[in-house]
Amino acid sequence: MIIIFGKQELSGMLNTWQLSRVIWCSNMAKKVMGPAFHRLFENVFICLRCNAKIRADPLKVKKKLVKCRKCNSYKLRPKAKEPRGVGKAAVAAA
Repeated sequence: MIIIFGKQELSGMLNTWQLSRVIWCSNMAKKVMGPAFHRLFENVFICLRCNAKIRADPLKVKKKLVKCRKCNSYKLRPKAKEPRGVGKAAVAAA
């Protein structure tokens, strides 16, 4: 296991391919928790017609009191917690 403090420390020990591979692996996505999860996913809806992001109360969205600012549509869905394409099919193909 390699602990990375900076590119300068590793530049002499590893060639460029190994260096880019180690840095890429260390920057992989992590699970979002705490206040960041609330900011990114709670009360956030996506318009089904124009994909605009709208922050609103879920009860108001359910009662059709909130509409899209861009296209005036009432068709909204909650923002997805997982990115698209990350599933069993994508893992099996890789």
